[in-house]
Amino acid sequence: MWHKPKGYSHYQALRLLGVWALGKGTTVRIVIGEKRLTFNAPVFNPESYYHHIKRKFDIFYEGNARPPLNATEGRLLYDAIYHESERLETRNTLRAVLRGWIDTYKPDMNESDSNLIP
Repeated sequence: MWHKPKGYSHYQALRLLGVWALGKGTTVRIVIGEKRLTFNAPVFNPESYYHHIKRKFDIFYEGNARPPLNATEGRLLYDAIYHESERLETRNTLRAVLRGWIDTYKPDMNESDSNLIP
């Protein structure tokens, strides 16, 4: 999921928030992280930008959608090995982390948007 503040003047940086399940075999690592990508196009054309950003962000921003597994790529908000026996606790923890992110980084949401994460 990508996020930027509302308005035409906030195109210089794009925040990505992701939930990734990584693993080999029976071990799964769940990661929630965020990255900040820098605008990389030669010019900013609002019509083109708002048309294309809905479909693909990487034509305007330098970076990728891989998880930020080291500090130079972004910030990890959650990182744990998934255990099926703890799935309900894990779900509640993931929900709390995502709600915390919304509370911190989306001050421009109106109250009708507060149900994004039940």
